[in-house]
Amino acid sequence: MYANRYEKNQEKILENFSENSTTGPWDPNEIFDWRDYPTLTLVQRKPTNQSVAMRLAQAGFCIFPCGADKKPLGGVRWRDESTCDQAQIARWRNRWPNAVPAIDMGKSGLIVIDCDRHGGPDGVAALESLIDEHGLLDYGPVIHTPSDGLHLYFRQPSDGKPLGNSKGALPPGIDVRGVGGYVIASGATLPDGRQWSGVDGMDDIDDAFELDNIPEPPAWLVDMIRAPKQRDETAPRETRQQPSIARYDASDAGARAWAAKALDGKADDLAGTPHGGRDNALNASSYAMGTMIARGWIGQEEVVAAFEEASRANGFTKEEGARKVRDKIIRAIRDGMANPHADLADRDREEAEKFAPWLERINRMVDEAFPNESPKITLGDDGTLYDSETGEIVGVDKETEEPVLGDDFATMILARRGLVSDVAKWIIHTSLAPRPRLAVASALAIVAALSSRQMVTPTNANLNLYVLMIAKTGAGKDTSIGAPANVLSETELSSILGPGRFQSEVYVYDTLIVKPVCIVSTDEIGSYFAAITGRNAQSHFAQILSAFRIAYGGGIIPTPGSRIHPSVLIHRPCLTLLGASTPEQFYSSIGNAQLEDGTLNRFIAVTSLESVEKRYDFDSRQPVPKELKQRLLALADRPGNQDPWRFRMTPPDDSFKPGDPYVVPWTNEAKEAWIDFDREIGRRMEADAHIAKFAVRCAENAIRVATVLAVSENIGRPMVRPEHIAMGRAMVESSLRDMVRGYDEHGEATKGFRLREKILEAIGRKKGGVIARTALYHAVERISEGQAAFGDAINFLTNMGAIEEVEPPASQKAKRGKKAELYRLRPRR
Repeated sequence: MYANRYEKNQEKILENFSENSTTGPWDPNEIFDWRDYPTLTLVQRKPTNQSVAMRLAQAGFCIFPCGADKKPLGGVRWRDESTCDQAQIARWRNRWPNAVPAIDMGKSGLIVIDCDRHGGPDGVAALESLIDEHGLLDYGPVIHTPSDGLHLYFRQPSDGKPLGNSKGALPPGIDVRGVGGYVIASGATLPDGRQWSGVDGMDDIDDAFELDNIPEPPAWLVDMIRAPKQRDETAPRETRQQPSIARYDASDAGARAWAAKALDGKADDLAGTPHGGRDNALNASSYAMGTMIARGWIGQEEVVAAFEEASRANGFTKEEGARKVRDKIIRAIRDGMANPHADLADRDREEAEKFAPWLERINRMVDEAFPNESPKITLGDDGTLYDSETGEIVGVDKETEEPVLGDDFATMILARRGLVSDVAKWIIHTSLAPRPRLAVASALAIVAALSSRQMVTPTNANLNLYVLMIAKTGAGKDTSIGAPANVLSETELSSILGPGRFQSEVYVYDTLIVKPVCIVSTDEIGSYFAAITGRNAQSHFAQILSAFRIAYGGGIIPTPGSRIHPSVLIHRPCLTLLGASTPEQFYSSIGNAQLEDGTLNRFIAVTSLESVEKRYDFDSRQPVPKELKQRLLALADRPGNQDPWRFRMTPPDDSFKPGDPYVVPWTNEAKEAWIDFDREIGRRMEADAHIAKFAVRCAENAIRVATVLAVSENIGRPMVRPEHIAMGRAMVESSLRDMVRGYDEHGEATKGFRLREKILEAIGRKKGGVIARTALYHAVERISEGQAAFGDAINFLTNMGAIEEVEPPASQKAKRGKKAELYRLRPRR
């Protein structure tokens, strides 16, 4: 299979030998120029991961660090930060000495054909079959993977149309890694000793890259990759990723809404069906929906996807197999379609018609806000999600950092039915500069606040959230930060709105006494934190953050007492915080104390720094739709057997104790997914003490978000499912990366550096190049921690030879003998 390349390498060696041969003993230095073969030694040693990373970076590959699980290490945004800068790679090495190097394929201009042997389809055998059919490849580097698979490296096609991660029409077992993807580097070694190693006789990857010996893929292979994915029995199955933007052609809007509601109820019932009754329940539910499909009230694929999802949730798919379950659903649907549903009774039609205008309005809002964002998602045999139209990967795969949607978790949430999605879409619809991430953050805070005192997570944690929205100045935060006040006021729930800013610890507790359910929206929260944590902060500010930390956990909280105001108990207060700030403003306000005491890790950071196109057809006066207000009110006054769930806004005393909250259940698969995430976070914290300060509440925040989303989708009978865990996980992992990066760039540790940098800039801007100390201090006062810090920075720069003090001219000599201090940049000699 590799004979041609092996022979070519042998010919090159022989040519070198004949040109440089001498009489006497063989001298390898006369055959090889060792500078061209930096990794070749007479005694072969297994290279370290650090040396592999440095060698590949020197060759021009963009590298970043992964863990033993082949996922990027915490805080590294690999698409942005992968680099061939050896200094940066050395810093990563010092921080993570056991990291495994990975190659960013997009920046390196390469693609890899990844042939798997993971117990599924044999990708190597599939490749050999393709070669038998189409002819030999012009091989570049070929790498053995630890799982006995192969990585075949090629240059991107020269036609200007780079390949991404879509496998197109390639057979199962073969994947593609191109723009937007990465692979573990050749030469990398796992802790158990398994290695990505070059095939004997083939060019090493760094040599081939430097010598431009990596060929383009043959035309037949490119054509297969760019071809639409084949539709056959092994083709991906449609999943219920976009039900909220599905549209039907039937003219009876009321009946369609009624059918959609029926599907939700039947899918929820099926997901909770215990062992022994699942087969019959699946058959009955599918038959019933088939009668509605026959009337054109709902689409078959949505029904199939919903019941497949429910069967996975109740464990039926795991026992029977996905194909068998799908066959059962389709057969029962066909039986039902043979007996179309009767016309709806007047009562059912009246109820359905209440939902019809809402359904149409939401569809219009989605079409306007997301004209090009309604892909049909399909599920591949290997668990990878694809856009069926473009073939681009939109899900998890074995060597991808995260779901592509995970980096845009808002898209995952907006693609589903539920209060969070619908409130977020209304926020987007009323925004001049729509930012879906911030809209989702705001909607989550609203729904979390309304749910928080009634229900708890499956792990018995509160549902209140602390959410931080990070965006640039003037970048469209206003609509999202103002949404809680606008939505709750229109819904007659303004009684749970708290003050914009608390001015003391006592004020926090007094507010929670009167409003045990409270949501607080704080714009410019970075400047607020700076005011209450700075050196010059007034004494009554000192304990506000302590009150926030205590309120995060809920429970029974005793208020601070005094002779005048004795302590009282607040039973299960639920404070939800929603803040907005720029990254510089917020992270520069966070000192090491707030990092160590857990203030920061209680927050979920939602960052949106990308440029957005303004929508000048927005309608900021668009009222909250009536149907949406009714659903929010239904959540606030959720019916049930325990009246104490309902809101109590009167000031309580120690005798007032709300009823026990409803513990939202979860499926076994959801429980396993959350436990896996909790353990993974634990491993990452053990491996990196710096990450641990930010990550300690990741798992708890993930289950809080997941539970709020489950409640959002089914107020009456919420159930946390694996997809809710996936969305909660994606959101908090995004938060973790953004927090680590934001703090590392703008936090307390960088303040001294930034102050020195600003001093140099201020001197350099001064006309004449000389500036007085007083004027220099005023120029940098905003980021200085006072005169002492400023003096330390001046002394540091002077001692390092960056600036120097100059003697003032006689005309500028200070009076009364006080010497004027003038500084300039020290000239280079």
